[in-house]
Amino acid sequence: MAENSIKNYKTFVERLPLEKFIPAAFLIFLLCFIILSLITYNNIDIYKNSLSMIDHTNEVLKNSDEFNLHLSTLQLKRRGYVVRQDDKYLEDYNTAKISLHNTLDKLKNLTSDNLSQQLECRKLDSLSGNMVKLIDSTLVLFSIEKKTTDEQTRIILLSQDLLEESETVTARIKENELVLLDLRQKDSRKSLENTQIFIISTSLFAFLVIGLSLFIFIRLIKNKQNAENLLKESYDELEERVEQRTSELKLSNDNLTNEINTRIKIENSLRES
Repeated sequence: MAENSIKNYKTFVERLPLEKFIPAAFLIFLLCFIILSLITYNNIDIYKNSLSMIDHTNEVLKNSDEFNLHLSTLQLKRRGYVVRQDDKYLEDYNTAKISLHNTLDKLKNLTSDNLSQQLECRKLDSLSGNMVKLIDSTLVLFSIEKKTTDEQTRIILLSQDLLEESETVTARIKENELVLLDLRQKDSRKSLENTQIFIISTSLFAFLVIGLSLFIFIRLIKNKQNAENLLKESYDELEERVEQRTSELKLSNDNLTNEINTRIKIENSLRES
């Protein structure tokens, strides 16, 4: 029994040594944590990209509104110059033309990845260019004639029609972007939900692995202690058996010695007689 216990203990120590289990458990936990962290990072990156696309959509909407504002400003500054004949209005008019061109360039860049919106931007470029030419021509006529004429009014009405067409085009661009914005917001919410789920899953998994490792670690220590106690008991039992056997052998040896002495005495007595 003692030999079997010692053998079982040695087998246990060889198969599940604590000095090997602890690093192995830590490496498994670290590997799983890294994998889950990469998945979480990827979802966070997707969420950031969704937010970036939402900002992009807002920029398109903002520039569309600014484009319409610059077109309206051209009409207002032209009217102000004609009514007041103040060169400040003419300066503001020229500034508005530059701003209109810059805003259209921004809008083209923002929609460069959208073919349908690029076509709309080309329409805006054509409409706004014709509108500016018409308004410029009325200013030239006004500077020559020094008064407002029917021809100027006719041209301004044509430019007004172009303004309305431009507003219709920008409305289509905004409508398209609002549809994209809705889709991107949905993607962003979904990505955020996935990120939160993965973060929670990572945390739960980490606690699970740590808890499982602690449980196995405690069981191993307990089993090792039990094995050590069993080994000690086996050694004690073996020692007790050795002592018992020694006593038996000593008693047997004493009995044999007494028997030999008795025989010797008998033999001596017979010789004397």
